Amino acid sequence: MTRKKNNEAEDEHQSKITYNVEDSDQHKRYTRLLKDYTSNTGYDIDELSSLSRIMGTKLAPNLGNIPSDVFDEVLNKIRQNRNSNTKIELEERITKLKRELLSAINDKDEYWRLYNELNEEKKSYHIINRIHSEAVSAYTNSQDFRNFFKHGNEVDAVVVSIDIRRSTELMLKARSSTDYSDFITTLSEGLSNIIKGNLGIFDKFTGDGILAFFPTFYSGEDAVLRALISAEQCHELFYEHYNSNRNKFTVFIKDIGLGVGIDFGKVSIVNTSSELTVVGAAVVYACRFSSAKAGHTLLNQGGLENLNDLGHKMVRYISETEILIKNEGLALAYEVEIDSALFLEEVEKPWEVYLDNDSDTSDRSIDNDINTADQSNGNSNE
Repeated sequence: MTRKKNNEAEDEHQSKITYNVEDSDQHKRYTRLLKDYTSNTGYDIDELSSLSRIMGTKLAPNLGNIPSDVFDEVLNKIRQNRNSNTKIELEERITKLKRELLSAINDKDEYWRLYNELNEEKKSYHIINRIHSEAVSAYTNSQDFRNFFKHGNEVDAVVVSIDIRRSTELMLKARSSTDYSDFITTLSEGLSNIIKGNLGIFDKFTGDGILAFFPTFYSGEDAVLRALISAEQCHELFYEHYNSNRNKFTVFIKDIGLGVGIDFGKVSIVNTSSELTVVGAAVVYACRFSSAKAGHTLLNQGGLENLNDLGHKMVRYISETEILIKNEGLALAYEVEIDSALFLEEVEKPWEVYLDNDSDTSDRSIDNDINTADQSNGNSNE
């Protein structure tokens, strides 16, 4: 009995330490299995992520018993590597174009052709860091999709401004500048991942917060819902991160948190070789409404009207409040309580229409794979 308990404890211990080392031999084996699996079945990495949710543990027998709880982690690692390869390819093309540009200095027409091509490649390089990892393929392979990001384009978008309230006091309470730098860098990365994970575009880190936007061409018609879900998750992340880093501060101030402002309206894309951002009234008022109290999210009138147009069941109730805007006075604002569990993710993301996928073939492959997995499980149970 004692030996059995010891074995169970050892198994539990092994399961906990299996994935502590990112580049372990086991991780490499799983990665190799997944790559072989995609080449044999015709799936791409992004399809496998959806497939794992459909099939659950049924997928494991066909993939060398990859644990279901680490499946998405392996996929994300492969996707990151793939996006890194895309960046490397862009870097190589940029370097090549710079050399050609120098060589064409005496040919005016060729010089400007290369100059414009170089600027486009630079824009691509910085944009792929700001969008969802699964959207990178659509951006790099579809000119129609890239056209939405053109400088000067006017688009409908939900703008989200996130501000760390009392950030100066927070910085002054840090034990060292390094501690605060580490705290704020990790926080910024987490907030960025939340925005991108909810199909938003990460604009910039402002020093004491972030700016993001959810254009309907990219985030879908329910962009305001994704923005609200992002705000809720960002509040949770901040409190978790702040509490887990108490040792970095000499005084733990409890009423520090995020203020989030959201607005909706027409904005213009600003796309240079070094940044992607938007300008417009919605940006201005999202920023002004982010001076909300710590832990609160405020919508401006445009955001509320867009939300009401959707009439989604995840909205539990809306309450009116007010906010003092410098040089403008008291403005009406709205707080929204949502049940994000009621938000159903669309099967197809907005940018997927720009990818060349044979959905019928893919569906048949998935069906066949599910049947194979069922048979494998049935045989193993016998």
